[in-house]
Amino acid sequence: MAIVPHSTQADSVMDEIVHFVEQNTEDEVNNGLDECTNLWENCYMGYARVSKRKRILWRCSMYKNIEKQVSLKLKDLVDYQKGQVVSKTLVQNECVSMTLFSFDKGEEISTHASGGDAMVTVLDGVGRFTVGGEVYILKEGETLIMPKDVPHAVYGEEPFKMQLTVSF
Repeated sequence: MAIVPHSTQADSVMDEIVHFVEQNTEDEVNNGLDECTNLWENCYMGYARVSKRKRILWRCSMYKNIEKQVSLKLKDLVDYQKGQVVSKTLVQNECVSMTLFSFDKGEEISTHASGGDAMVTVLDGVGRFTVGGEVYILKEGETLIMPKDVPHAVYGEEPFKMQLTVSF
C-alpha cells in the first residue's frame, strides 16, 4: 500500500468514493467496495487495519442533521425542553458517534457504560458527570473523557448543553 499524507490527492479520491456511494444502491455499493477500497488504500494513510466496510463508511457516513460550509454555534443546534433530555445525532457509524444534548435542570441519563471512549464538552450551563464513582462538575467550555466500559451518569445541575463524541 502506498502511504501518502492527507492531501488534495486524498481528498480527490475520497470525493470519488463519496460520489460512488451516493449515486448507487446499497447492493451496488457493497459489490463495489473492493474498487473503493483499492482507491482508498492507494492514497489515504492510516486506515489499513480497519475492515473494508469501515474504511468506506468512516468517511461516507459522516455528518447529518447539520448544515455544511456554514459557521455554526453547536449550542444553538439543540433546544432546551422543559422536563426533557433532548438529543440530536450529528454522526453515527461504526467508528464514531457524535451527538448534541440539552438537559433541563434536574434531568439525567442514568448510570451506563459505553463501548468506546466518550468525550463530552459542555456547550452551555453546568452539568454533573459521575464517572467510575467520581463526580465532576463541568461548565461551558470544559471537557471530560469517560473511558470505555467505565460506568458513568449525567445530570443537569442547571439547564445545560453538551457535545458527546464516542470513538469505537
